[in-house]
Amino acid sequence: MTIRSKWMRGIAVTLVVASLVMEAGCAGADKQAIAKQPPMKFPVTAVAVQTRSVPIFQEFIGATFALDTIQVNSRVNRYIEKWLFRPGDFVKQGQLLYVIDQRTYRAEVQRVEAEAARVEAQLVLAREGVDVLRAESELAQAEASLIKAEQDVARVRPLVKEKALPEQDLDAVLANHRIAQNNYRAREANVHQLRLTQKTSIQQAEAGKQAVKAALTQAPLDLSFTEIRAVADGRIGETRIQVGGLAAANSPTPLTLISPLDPIYVEFTVTERDYLDYAMDQNRKGTTAREALKKVPLELLLADGSVYPQRGEFRFADRAVDGQTGTLKLIGAFPNPNRLLLPGPGVAAPIFNSGALRANVRAAKVAAEAAIIQLERTFQVALRETSDSLIGVSKTRERRLDQERLLVAVREANRLSRLLYEGGVSSYLQVLDTDRNLFDAEVAMAQLQREELLAVVRLYRALGGGWQ
Repeated sequence: MTIRSKWMRGIAVTLVVASLVMEAGCAGADKQAIAKQPPMKFPVTAVAVQTRSVPIFQEFIGATFALDTIQVNSRVNRYIEKWLFRPGDFVKQGQLLYVIDQRTYRAEVQRVEAEAARVEAQLVLAREGVDVLRAESELAQAEASLIKAEQDVARVRPLVKEKALPEQDLDAVLANHRIAQNNYRAREANVHQLRLTQKTSIQQAEAGKQAVKAALTQAPLDLSFTEIRAVADGRIGETRIQVGGLAAANSPTPLTLISPLDPIYVEFTVTERDYLDYAMDQNRKGTTAREALKKVPLELLLADGSVYPQRGEFRFADRAVDGQTGTLKLIGAFPNPNRLLLPGPGVAAPIFNSGALRANVRAAKVAAEAAIIQLERTFQVALRETSDSLIGVSKTRERRLDQERLLVAVREANRLSRLLYEGGVSSYLQVLDTDRNLFDAEVAMAQLQREELLAVVRLYRALGGGWQ
């Protein structure tokens, strides 16, 4: 496709009218007869001189692209159950694209809800403080016994002193008083200990409630991640993973891509010299090239030579001139309500420049220029793919080694949890938790091994290998 920008310059076109004067002569006796004939008349056409603005077009080879191509990724490590679109469809924001296996996450939601009920019951029981109430009742009974023992001592002591009662009675009430006093102190210490225990139980139950509250937020969120929806309107590409395939949360390869098509953006380049000429001309007029370009309408010439009916506008320019090509990249935008335009390269068409109609660009020249541009892009893509592949292999290998170490640790934790359960130290829930962690670690390990193999394949292909 070709971008055509138009400047209006005044070109005075002057038509010079020329006349022919012819003379005819005769000799001899015919001169008098010819002289008597009336003069001959010749038709003359006159045209008034006019001054008007003539449009000047400048044309560039460009390529259309979607500015914000969206990567659709999975946030969980599970298998795809449903694939709900066709490649090339136009999808709406919020439209369901994939459904991932939800069984594990539904079970996790139910487990967390049950755990929340259990923790809430523990918190209620801790706040009720039944043990504390029982101990306080026993303390009150001990206090009553102590008071009675003190009263007995106060009543018997004077009687023994007056020899009204024997010494044995005083010894007995004093012994009962010591027993009652020790019993009271023991009950008082027990109440104090139970109150501390109740306070600790309440704090632990409240902490458990907060943890379960966070889990109640995370579990439904993880469940919602099993439904992958479109985050924006656009045209969707081919799926990279079919039904039954493993969708990995940390995969560098997205499940598919969505390209917003309205507006469609066009990238084209101008030479540094053309840019400087235009910028200096606009500076002489008291404005800047950027401000002037915003007022320049853009036209798009399609591959079949027709003009796209919608006019475009300049959006922005690159920050610097490319040092290798000596060109400046410009970006324009065109309305695309019918989604007629798709991302891709374009071709050239005839151009107007400096007020004169330049010759039509021959098909061979256009094809050669397009081939050179395509070749340059191919080289750049090959270099970039090779570099990205090398980096991908290195990073994937490092992640696999880290995952191997993590997997060893998780397996050891699983083994220890089973030993603790068999010894009656821990509950089976801890075994299930470590089993789930082990499963997730093994799934992540399998995915990383697959990603490392794919990274090696991509590197092989980038280096010219024949694998498809």
